Amino acid sequence: AMAYKTVDLRDELPGQPWSNINALELDRKGFVPEKKPGRFVVHYSGPDFEGVDLYDRLRHGQATIRQVLTSEANGHMAPGRFDPTFRPNGLQYHYTIWEDTVYLCRNEGALLWHCGDGIGADSYNYTAIAVHVPTTKGFPVSKRTVRTLTEFVADKLGQQEATSRAKVKGHQEVGASECPGPLMGQFVVPFRAGKLDPGDDPGGQTGGDPLDIPVDDNMSRWE
Repeated sequence: AMAYKTVDLRDELPGQPWSNINALELDRKGFVPEKKPGRFVVHYSGPDFEGVDLYDRLRHGQATIRQVLTSEANGHMAPGRFDPTFRPNGLQYHYTIWEDTVYLCRNEGALLWHCGDGIGADSYNYTAIAVHVPTTKGFPVSKRTVRTLTEFVADKLGQQEATSRAKVKGHQEVGASECPGPLMGQFVVPFRAGKLDPGDDPGGQTGGDPLDIPVDDNMSRWE
């Protein structure tokens, strides 16, 4: 496949690409978990960003991916956001997918807090790659984004020599969350079932580019 572009944003986002949760403590113990083949978790931006018109501006070309991810990284780094035993230093997603581009946000081996399932040696936080789509509740994504997500995850599974899609999950399947919202039906479930493959037109999954979504009962952004 590889029909998408890849852009490295690691040096352009807040935080440090290599920063791992509890990394120093793990180093002292002589143990650093590694990613396990086939493990991917799909995320959207979540309820913390619900109603933020930054996402509507992104869809209309009025905001950049860097602006959106900077906002999210700062949110993730806010004191008290995650487990009190550590403070994240950066966005808690390895990759972000938008339209025809894959953005590398953190070192792939970074141990991030993205699933809410703790920091055990077999946790998805530690052993899975976090793949993020910058949208939130009420803001569905385009067919092109779903296609890029399909191509990228399929490519990574091939590189890892993973023989199954069974461990590609949505955040809500690992920890209590609404995340990744509509992406469960648009991507996670059909992809895992083998019904979505690189090059497929996912129109039946997304209905194409969405109409403007009302921000409240009285108005719609960019109407």
